[in-house]
Amino acid sequence: MDDPTEKSPLLSPKQRERTISEQSNVSVVKNSFLCQNFCPNFLNELAAKEKLVIFILCVITFFESSCFSVMAPFFPAEAALKGVSTTVIGALFGVFELIIFFASPVIGVHLTKLGINFTYLSGLLVSGCCSILFGFLRWCPNGPIFIVMCFATRGIEALAASAYLTSSMAIVTNTVPSHLSLAIGFIETFNGLGMMAGPPIGGLLYKMGGFSLPFWTLGGILVFFGIISFQFLPNLDETVSNFSGSRLALLKHPYILALCFCMITGAASIAFLDPSLAPELERFNLTPEYIGLIFLIYPGIYAIVAPFWGWLCDSKKHPNLMIIGGSFLYSMPYLFLGPAPFLNLPSKLWGISVSLGFSGLFIGCMLIPVFNAIMQNALELGLPEDINTFGLVSGLLNSCFSFGAFLGPTAGSAIKDKIGFAWTCFVIAVFMCTSAIILLLYRVFSRYYHPKTLSVTSTESSDASTTQNEKENV
Repeated sequence: MDDPTEKSPLLSPKQRERTISEQSNVSVVKNSFLCQNFCPNFLNELAAKEKLVIFILCVITFFESSCFSVMAPFFPAEAALKGVSTTVIGALFGVFELIIFFASPVIGVHLTKLGINFTYLSGLLVSGCCSILFGFLRWCPNGPIFIVMCFATRGIEALAASAYLTSSMAIVTNTVPSHLSLAIGFIETFNGLGMMAGPPIGGLLYKMGGFSLPFWTLGGILVFFGIISFQFLPNLDETVSNFSGSRLALLKHPYILALCFCMITGAASIAFLDPSLAPELERFNLTPEYIGLIFLIYPGIYAIVAPFWGWLCDSKKHPNLMIIGGSFLYSMPYLFLGPAPFLNLPSKLWGISVSLGFSGLFIGCMLIPVFNAIMQNALELGLPEDINTFGLVSGLLNSCFSFGAFLGPTAGSAIKDKIGFAWTCFVIAVFMCTSAIILLLYRVFSRYYHPKTLSVTSTESSDASTTQNEKENV
C-alpha cells in the first residue's frame, strides 16, 4: 500500500512526521487488539519448564495412542491364523477400555498415596514393556494359550494406561491451571493424531518386519520417553497434602452425574463408528484405502480444532454453556449420517463425509470443557483446589470415557443389528440431545433453587464448629 504522506506534498516535515506517528500508533493498537481478542497467549504466559512438560505429555500421548491403535490393520488376520474367533478378537479390543473403566477411579482416589510421579512413570514404563512383550506372542502356541496370554498382556497394559492417563491429567491441571482446557486441547490433538497415525504406522512396520516390529518399536519409544520424562517432570509429591474429605462427594452432585453421562454418550458415539461405519461404506464399492481416508475425516478435523475449543473455554469461562451447545450441535450430524429414516433422504457418500466432518468439529466443544466444568462444581462442593481433587476428577473422567468407548462398539453394534445403522445414529442423536436438555434444565432451575453444599471436609471442620459453639455457649 502506498504511503499517503507521499501524495500530500503540502505537508510540512513536522506534519509528515506526526502523520506517520499516528498511523504507526493505529497499527499498534489494531495489532494488540487482535492479539488480545483472537490470539491465545498460552505459550507466551508459560515458563520454559511448563512448556517442556506440556510438550513431553503431548509427544507421549501421541505414541501412547499410536501404541493402542497400531494393531488394528494386521492383528485380526494374525489372530485368526492362531485359531482365535472374531468374537474373541473383538473382546481383546474391548477389554482394554473395560479395565480402564474400573481401574481409573481407584487410581484417582489413591493417586496421592501411590505418588503422582511414581504412578505416571510406572504406568508409562509398564505400558511400553507390555507392548514389547505383546510382540513376542507370535511364538506363542496356537489356541487357548495364545488367547490367555493376549488377554493377560492387554489387561496389564490397560492397568498401566489407566495409571498414566489419570496421573498425566493431574499433572496438566497442576502445571497450567489457568489454561487447563487449552492444554487439554493440545493433548487431545496429539491423541487424535496418534489414533490416526497408529494404523498406517502399524501397517508399514508390519510389512517391513512382521508381527513383532510394530509392538517392539512403539513400546521401545514409550519406555525411552518414560526415562527421559523422569528428568523433567515437576516433583508434585512434595506439594501433596493429606485428603480427609469424602471420596464419593463428586458422585453426590446431580450436575456432575449429568456431565459424566454426557462424557459416556460422547465416547460411545465415537467408538460406535469403528466397527459399524465400514460396512455402510462398502455399499459404495470403495477400496479399503479409500475407506481408510474417510475414517480419517472425523479424528483429523477434531485434532485441528481441539486447541481452539480449549482456548475458547479458558478465555470465555463458560464451560457449561459450551457443553450444552456442543451437545446440541454434535447431535445434528448424526441425524444425517444415517440419515434418519424419517428425513426421507438418500444415503450418499458425500453426505456421510460431511456429517463425519461436522461431528469432528463439534465433539471438541462438547467434551473438552467437561474437566473444567466438573472442577468448578467440585470446588463448589467444598473440595480443595489441590492435586487430590485433580486426581479424583481425572480418574472419574477417564473411567466415564472408557466406559463409553466400551459401550460404543458392543451395545452400539447390538442395537445396529436390531434396528439398522440409520436408526442407531438417530438413537445416538437422541442421547446427545437428552444429555444437553438435562444439563440445561439443571442450570436453569439452579438459578432459583440452590442445593445445599455437601460436606466434604473431614472431622476437622466439625471439630472447629463444635469448638466455636462451645465458645459461644460460654
